[in-house]
Amino acid sequence: MTSCPNGSPGGGRTWGRSGLLGDDAFMVKVLLFGELKRLAESSEVFLDVRDTNVLNVLVDLSARYGARFRESVLGDGDERAIILVNGAPVRFGVMERRLNDGDVLSLMPLYEEGME
Repeated sequence: MTSCPNGSPGGGRTWGRSGLLGDDAFMVKVLLFGELKRLAESSEVFLDVRDTNVLNVLVDLSARYGARFRESVLGDGDERAIILVNGAPVRFGVMERRLNDGDVLSLMPLYEEGME
């Protein structure tokens, strides 16, 4: 997966199956809130993906943004974030949900630093 923080890839061209990524690749937009936004230093990230699911995106983002990001979204098996795909909630136990071209994944931490 590759990412394009702070804006649409392709110099403002439409993201998704626009021919920019090849036939089997597509773009997913990730919206970040609260502490996640601060850790990534961006409120949105565009990911170039191929046949992926919610969990794979969370693992990829955690590798990019560090242990604190990972703890905020994945925790130790307990629910740590509100996760939406196209505005619909994804339950923590259903991370295998496939992502499609143009999907928007929203991540909102349940706790801010110092709130627990």
